[in-house]
Amino acid sequence: DGTVTDTVPLPAFLTGDFSGLGAVIYDPLTVHQDAASGNYVRNAFSGNQIPATRLDPVAVAAAKYFPNPNTGAAGAQTNNYFVAGNSTSNSYQWDGRLDHDFTQKWRMFFKLSHNWNNNTQIEDYGNAASQGGGGPAAGGAWSASMDHTVTISPTLVADFRYGFSRSYVARTPFSNGFDPTILGLPQSLKDVAAQRVLQFPRFALSNGAGLGDTGYVDLIENPMAHSFTASVTKVTGHHTIKAGGEYRKLFINFSQYGFADGQFNFDQSWTQQITTSANGTGSPVASFMLGLAN
Repeated sequence: DGTVTDTVPLPAFLTGDFSGLGAVIYDPLTVHQDAASGNYVRNAFSGNQIPATRLDPVAVAAAKYFPNPNTGAAGAQTNNYFVAGNSTSNSYQWDGRLDHDFTQKWRMFFKLSHNWNNNTQIEDYGNAASQGGGGPAAGGAWSASMDHTVTISPTLVADFRYGFSRSYVARTPFSNGFDPTILGLPQSLKDVAAQRVLQFPRFALSNGAGLGDTGYVDLIENPMAHSFTASVTKVTGHHTIKAGGEYRKLFINFSQYGFADGQFNFDQSWTQQITTSANGTGSPVASFMLGLAN
């Protein structure tokens, strides 16, 4: 089991009503130069409300995936959503080894191991826009080694060893297969994203609120390695001399996508009074509802 505390916008904000924000939001279409200060400034939205006709349709569609606040004081604007749920992590392993003496001077062993695991983080919103930290993952590893030890003489021993290892990890987003055009994003974005993975786009607000996976998914890892070592040990009087070599062949086999369906970041810049200074005004949620990413 686990818990998650998130920040989600107040429902009124998602309709354009920022009268309860505690700060003034400004209209990005009204930039003009203030005669007294010389700064480029904006006019405030009347009543601290964005007209419905100005709300961005993609933002309106995406905003429906935000859950309502359920914790904190009335009107709390941060850390106002709490969820408890299952966060699983399972791991398993077995090992096997065979030892065999061909002769008194020739001995060998063979070892085979396998482990596998799976984990799922809390799906905090319970829908396609859950942030979730990357989504469910499953993986494991195989390894094998074979060693031959040959006693050439009472003072000379040779050892030969081969090793193989391969691990695998696959992580998929909670929103795997999500069609971004449902939100009103263009078909061209979907066409490009479909070459990698279709998932809910990432919307990140500077006040901590967000929609969509925060991790890089899909993630596919299949690194593999071959190794061969050989050594000779010679005992002479009071000295032991050892020489050998090792050869390794490594395969990375790694694939991880960034945000194939888009990453859109929002802060207060578009809705603050002075274009070059926040001065305690504006809101990242307001910028989001206007569809004005950084």
